[in-house]
Amino acid sequence: MNLIDLRGRQDEPAVRRVLEQSHGSTEALEEACAHYRSGEWTFIGWQEGEEILACAGAEQLTGGTIGIRSIAVAPAWRHRGLGRTLLDSLAGRAGASMVVAETDDDAVGFYRRCGFAIEDAPPKFGRPRYWCVHEISR
Repeated sequence: MNLIDLRGRQDEPAVRRVLEQSHGSTEALEEACAHYRSGEWTFIGWQEGEEILACAGAEQLTGGTIGIRSIAVAPAWRHRGLGRTLLDSLAGRAGASMVVAETDDDAVGFYRRCGFAIEDAPPKFGRPRYWCVHEISR
């Protein structure tokens, strides 16, 4: 298995199959892909052979902070540490001192298990939302 740079590959079917799991709508997926396409956001993945098992993307914010914009692991590969590995890699590549994310009920447990502090955020589309913050000691 290999950690790979997925810049420029966001439209490949194997990548989209995994990436679409982390976005609640086609519109949100297309918006994220536009940022990956433009190179504005970092986009990495985990690959075994020709199969993309997981992918994640982040935006560089201010003051050593990155914002997680996508994180998805193929269902058969969940709970094996791939998501955490991608988070750690994104933070390391950016030299981040803080990682932030906004998520829903589907992923808040993942962020909690990764050591993020969780706070309620305003609901969107009738669903609860959460702000997730993780400070990194260097």
